[in-house]
Amino acid sequence: MSRTARWPRLLAALWLASLPSLAAAGAGSYASDTVGPGIAVRNLPYRAAFPLQGTPPADGRITSVYYAWHFSPRPSELTVLLCQGSRCVNVSQDASGSTAAFRGLNPTQPFQLQYFVTGRGALMPVLSGKQQLAVSYEF
Repeated sequence: MSRTARWPRLLAALWLASLPSLAAAGAGSYASDTVGPGIAVRNLPYRAAFPLQGTPPADGRITSVYYAWHFSPRPSELTVLLCQGSRCVNVSQDASGSTAAFRGLNPTQPFQLQYFVTGRGALMPVLSGKQQLAVSYEF
C-alpha cells in the first residue's frame, strides 16, 4: 500500500478513536419525593431531605436535575435552595424546573431543599406540600 493510500485509513482510525465509546456509555435516572416540615418561625432554616432511590453508579456523573416544590401560602420572603452537599442553587423564583448546576457531580450524593422566610413580625404558618426531584446521570 502506498503512503498516500494510508492517510485516509489513518485519519479514519484517528477519528473513530476520538469518539466516545458508545458501548461503554450508559445513562440512568432516579426520582425521589418528600414532604418537608411546615414553616412557623421566620429566619429559621428548615430542611427536607430527598431519599436516594436505587443505586446510582459511583462513577456516574449528573447531567440534569428536575425539581418541584410547593408551599401554601407562599410568602413573598420565602427563599428555597436546592442543595447537594455544599453546592446550593437558589430556586426561589421557580417552583418547578430543571437545572444543570449539578452537572458533572456524583449522583450518589443525596439532595435536599433548604428553605426559610426572612423578615420580622408574625408569620402565618406555611404548609409544605410534596417536594419532588428527578436526577439524570450518565456513566
